[in-house]
Amino acid sequence: VALDARSRGARVDVTHGVFAAGDFSAGFEAGGTLPLPGVEAPAIDLRVRGAHLRGRSLPDLDAHASLGPDLAARLRASDGSLSASASAPAAGGFQAEATFDRFDLAPFSAYLPPHVTGFDGRLTARLTARRGRAGPLEATLEVDEVFVAAAGRRFTAEGAEASVAGGRFEGPGLEIRGDDGALLSVAGGGAADATDLDLKVRFEVPELARYEAFLPAPEQGKKKEPIGGRVSGDLAIAGSLEKPLVTGELRASDLVAFGAALARLDVTLSPAGE
Repeated sequence: VALDARSRGARVDVTHGVFAAGDFSAGFEAGGTLPLPGVEAPAIDLRVRGAHLRGRSLPDLDAHASLGPDLAARLRASDGSLSASASAPAAGGFQAEATFDRFDLAPFSAYLPPHVTGFDGRLTARLTARRGRAGPLEATLEVDEVFVAAAGRRFTAEGAEASVAGGRFEGPGLEIRGDDGALLSVAGGGAADATDLDLKVRFEVPELARYEAFLPAPEQGKKKEPIGGRVSGDLAIAGSLEKPLVTGELRASDLVAFGAALARLDVTLSPAGE
């Protein structure tokens, strides 16, 4: 961190700020009044400019925070793709919300394996969260639309919702569809600490060969084994994330993988002892 700072009583101004940590870097400026005795409305304005994540540019950010007995803050991206606000009354608790409007997911490609190319994506969603003076966290995520493209494939989801309340999470249904007809459907819920799960999962991949680009290259001197075939499944997941209990059916036809081939494969998963 590097910056120039100047203060006059409760007034403070920060210029020429530079912040770098790991893969993230940005310039920033700030100005406002500190919550010192006699200051009626302490507040700080922050401006983040020229942010980069692993060499990918991020939109500029403007933020404002009121530092009185009741804390409040708001943030907005320069391209309108992100806006957020939060408040924490002096009496306790908090509430917050964030809105994503065609939020650009492309900068996160820096965290993908190098062989997964062509990553792009947009997210339109709203997240709300609150907690009273006492009691558990309540939060809701509503996804209007999201798409992700990578390695020549494109995936979309619309109208998904998930919530946390009373120490439990619920998801009425999430459907992710691929441009090749692939489908992943997840619905159910469980305890917020990932115990007492009750999830239903359905998936279908019409042709595995279309996902070969997601596999890493073989070690030097080794031949890349082809993959192919149709796979699908209907699963129920109970238990906990640490010790899941998975039941259901897995199906495959014309399967080619790991140097082997199967015309048909049907697997039934059931609890131990059944």
